[in-house]
Amino acid sequence: MMEEKSVDHLLEEAYGAAVEIMKTRAVSFYQAFRLLPEDRFKGVAAVYALCRAADDIADREEALHQPGQTRQSLDDLESALVRYYQNGMRPLDVPPVLTWWKALEDTIRRFNVPMGSFLQQIEGQRRDLAFEEMRTLEDLIEYSRLVAGSVGTMLLPLLAEDHADIQDPDWQLACEHLGIGMQITNILRDVGEDLRLRNRIYLPTDLRLAFGVSRDELAALAGTADGQAPRVIPDSIVALWEHLAAIADPYYAAYEAWLCRFHPSCRLSLVAAARIYRAIADAVREAGYDCFSRRCYTSDAMRDTILREAAVFVESYPC
Repeated sequence: MMEEKSVDHLLEEAYGAAVEIMKTRAVSFYQAFRLLPEDRFKGVAAVYALCRAADDIADREEALHQPGQTRQSLDDLESALVRYYQNGMRPLDVPPVLTWWKALEDTIRRFNVPMGSFLQQIEGQRRDLAFEEMRTLEDLIEYSRLVAGSVGTMLLPLLAEDHADIQDPDWQLACEHLGIGMQITNILRDVGEDLRLRNRIYLPTDLRLAFGVSRDELAALAGTADGQAPRVIPDSIVALWEHLAAIADPYYAAYEAWLCRFHPSCRLSLVAAARIYRAIADAVREAGYDCFSRRCYTSDAMRDTILREAAVFVESYPC
């Protein structure tokens, strides 16, 4: 009995660590998904903790100077996941630094989260380690599919209606598309930060050339050239930014046709998460398109408004 209590206590601590990571590192997600039933909410937090860890490995400073060591960290994370699945989902011994790992194991087992989605996530992070500028829009979409579309398919089993066919390829694609839309928004929010801190430009080269936007111009805006970002964003960059924002819109919309297949207790959180994240683009617009010298966020008031509107939408949706 004492041993079982100890296991339960460790699992509770692991879920607590995962929730704290999401609360502090993903305010928009936390605000939306905290409305879920507790078991599903904690599962979402556990999945997020894994994705956050993989992303942090690829983004930390060592990745620029010691890519081999960083790649090994991603390989180790992938190896642990593969061993867990191949060993019949029996608990593994992992480094203590992975404080959320037991929660992830429990979530995978209870909700039958597919391994392939996790492997796609890690592969996407590997692409950041050997980063090459996106040459085309297709390159950007494929990258976004790996690092964010995978999150959509990871969460599907946690949010779906009981006994729903989560293997439906069209439903999976709709969830994947929502993640792609969110990743494009992410990129549009973090243009300056990605260039200044990581020397990465995710805006496709062919589109930059079509809109007359040079790398030097982006570097100057990000403050990497002279240490100070100009206050006025050139019209050419605004036009490119809006072009990509418009491309993201249909990716956001795809999941709505499947709303009735999601569990009734999850629909509000899903709609709220999509709308809150999409509203980050409006926050950038309100900042005069300055996605270079700062990171733009939705305000508490804006998120509250979106939650109310999402509740009305879900209540009136013909399920």
